[in-house]
Amino acid sequence: MEEGSCKIFCTTLLVIFFTTFTAIHSRADVKTVEDQDIKKYLYAAPKVPVSPPAKKPSKELLKVEITTSVTQGVDSNPLLDSTHKADNYTQEMFDLHFKYPLVAESLGKTDVRFGVNALNVNYFRVTDVNIFDGVADVYLDHNIAKDLDFSAGYVFESMWYPHNREGNYLGNSFVVSLKHTVTKWLYQRAMYRLEYRSYFDRKVRLSNYTLSSELRADLRNTCRYELGIYIGKKVKLRVLNDYYVNESNYQYMDYYDYWANRTGCALTAILSKRLFGTAGFYYQRRNYYERQVSDSEALQRDNLYIVTGSLIYDMTDNLSAFVNYSHSENHTNEPLERYVDTMYSGGLSYFF
Repeated sequence: MEEGSCKIFCTTLLVIFFTTFTAIHSRADVKTVEDQDIKKYLYAAPKVPVSPPAKKPSKELLKVEITTSVTQGVDSNPLLDSTHKADNYTQEMFDLHFKYPLVAESLGKTDVRFGVNALNVNYFRVTDVNIFDGVADVYLDHNIAKDLDFSAGYVFESMWYPHNREGNYLGNSFVVSLKHTVTKWLYQRAMYRLEYRSYFDRKVRLSNYTLSSELRADLRNTCRYELGIYIGKKVKLRVLNDYYVNESNYQYMDYYDYWANRTGCALTAILSKRLFGTAGFYYQRRNYYERQVSDSEALQRDNLYIVTGSLIYDMTDNLSAFVNYSHSENHTNEPLERYVDTMYSGGLSYFF
């Protein structure tokens, strides 16, 4: 726009129009594949398991866990933009996982875990952000020493946006982690994740903004450190710190190349025999290497704040009801991507 201001008036108008259109168009899928990627974890039921029914000791080695949930919610800003067009949504989740011991505990306990998870979210009017997220994973857990556990696994993900094809991708991840139990009330865990995402319909834009025939692909490296603290017998506090780097073959302003740091804490409390509560606060700083904001040549910097809370009540040994709340604010030097979003939801979760 600064270069266009040096030309004649008509050319200036064209340059301004094209620059504005380019900025909006090139950012059209940002919320879908970036912040919506974070947002999908706010949809599902709180991850506090209902109390399984008391069972007699079983000699069966294969353990099976099946969980389903249905949710109805209200989202104040589905598109994560300045329009704030609120909408209702429904969510269904199904999770099936198995656990099988490969090596006896006396020989160095080793288990294999594997399963699938499916999440379906449908908005009533703002259908561009509807998703179907399918995940399959397999992990190998090995007890190295009395207080030291090692885990390695592979995760396959298929993310599908039925009304926004450019957001569809396949994800392949390799994960390793090491957990150290310091005391009965304190543990620490380090994790590394390598993820490769290949997009079905998102073509790469070259540095001159022309489309190439190549499809977008991202490589993400994530390191996490987690500290878990048990406060008495009814409260657990988790302190998390993630550092990750995303590299993409999308050339225009290296649009999806950035590093980010996310830190936060999550609290889980047993309020009564059947009532649980959770609360969380997270802060994420995202720094883009080359992406410039739309109104200047400054590089984009995002500061995302998320507050969450939930209550879960075990109606029976298998059935629980829950209510969720989350509030997100993105403070950024890019005017087109500033937003505030609040979500309220409630639903039922069943444990087989």
